[in-house]
Order: sequence, then structure tokens, then C-alpha cells
Amino acid sequence: MQDSNGRVLGLDFGSKTVGVAVSDALLLTANAVCVLRRKNEIDVSSTLDELSEICDKYGVCRFVVGFPKNMNNSEGDRCNKTRWFVKQLNKRFKNIPAVLFDERLSTVAAEKILIEADVSRKKRGEVIDKMAAAQILQSYLDCQNQQNQKERMMDKLGIDDEYLLDLDLDDETEDEMEIVTLTADDGEEIDFYVIDSIETENGKYLLMVAADEIEDEESDAVIFREVVEENEDVIYEEIEDDEEFNRIAGLFSKGEDKDYDLNI
Repeated sequence: MQDSNGRVLGLDFGSKTVGVAVSDALLLTANAVCVLRRKNEIDVSSTLDELSEICDKYGVCRFVVGFPKNMNNSEGDRCNKTRWFVKQLNKRFKNIPAVLFDERLSTVAAEKILIEADVSRKKRGEVIDKMAAAQILQSYLDCQNQQNQKERMMDKLGIDDEYLLDLDLDDETEDEMEIVTLTADDGEEIDFYVIDSIETENGKYLLMVAADEIEDEESDAVIFREVVEENEDVIYEEIEDDEEFNRIAGLFSKGEDKDYDLNI
């Protein structure tokens, strides 16, 4: 994982508070730490000083700051103020990068957790910001780990990132799709869903996506060429020729009545 040299700090930036959460050393789980409070909205000097101490304590290598987009994906005033705060972080912590991460529903999720835990309204108000920071950070860690798992899987199968496609599936049930099991060089079996197939003069090609990504809004798809060997065993080969790949990808992206959008 790219943040392997330290822990990641999650921040929920508010008008007069900053909720803080930190990852574990393995970058798997997020833990709420504290809420930093300030009297003046635009004076974050004391907040940066406190963050400096927290960074030293936990060995922080990255900030993940919640980005408060609206539910329709538009950006409001809070987004501008959050960008400004990230600039302050970058000025103060030149060796610790800060990234923005979508925080929509993080506060709602944190509130739900506290209500289910029977935490009083007063107590919820005291801890909601750090719980929201933990929700933001956990989502970030999950996304990073999912990406790393995908990269390891692709490496095992010898699939080059250059030949991955962005796939946006419509509402199609998994039961309607064929499953193909591919075997990596180390013997691990990995399931792929067959999204579509095309017969050409050069043989059959399949557009597939890994089973553990099928429910993602956008998935990385790969094209395999089906090869039938003399003993009638069927194997699947990645296309390594640019011209052939672009031609077949173009065929998959054409036509109407498809249950997916393919971005080449």
C-alpha cells in the first residue's frame, strides 16, 4: 500500500472543530482520536500545532481530509473552505501529503452508530466529529486496500494496467452472467464474470470483470482471447498487441441495447 511508511490521519474539518482519527499500523482500521476546537473559524494556527503533536505521536505519513460535496455531487462553500484548510496543511507539513476524500454521509453514519450505541444527545455532540473522521478514514482505507487487492490479482494473472478498461454496468443480476475461473501462476483461482463476448474471424473474445468488483459502480474490465487447445482444453489469453486490443475494445463499445458502458 502506498502509505506503508506510517499511519494515516483522517480529518473532518468543520467551522470551529476538526475531528481526528488515525489508522492502525497495518492501515486496515480507523480509530477515532479526538476533536480539536478553535474559537476563530479562519485561525487554524492552534489546530496545526495540535496536529503536529498528533503526527509525532503516531508517526503520520498522510492526511485524509473529508471533502463535503453535496449529495448531487456539486461543491458548496464548505468545499472551498476545506480546500483552503488543505492548503494550510500543505504549508505547515511539507513532508506529509494531504488528500481530499468524499465525506458524504459520513456524519450521518457516525450519528447512526452513536444512536445505536445508546449514546446521549449531549455526548453525541461532543464526539460526533471524531466519529465522522473515523468514518471518512475507514472508507479511504477500504478503497485503498481494495485497489491493492485488485493490483495483486492483476499481477498474478500477468495483466498489464495498460489493457484495462473502465466498465459501468447497468442493473444486471449476477445470476444472468457466466462465471469463468482463471488460474494464476501460483495456482490461485480467481473468478471472473463474462460481461460480453464477440466472435471474430480471429476467434472469440470475452469482456470480463473480476467477481469481487462486480458490484462497484465502475469496474476495471479486461479482454481475453479464448483459445481451444488440441486436447480441447480452453484457455484465456490477454491481448498484448495494441492494435488488436484497440480494435476489439472498439467492437465491444459499439452497438445499442448493451447492459454496460465501456470507456476506452
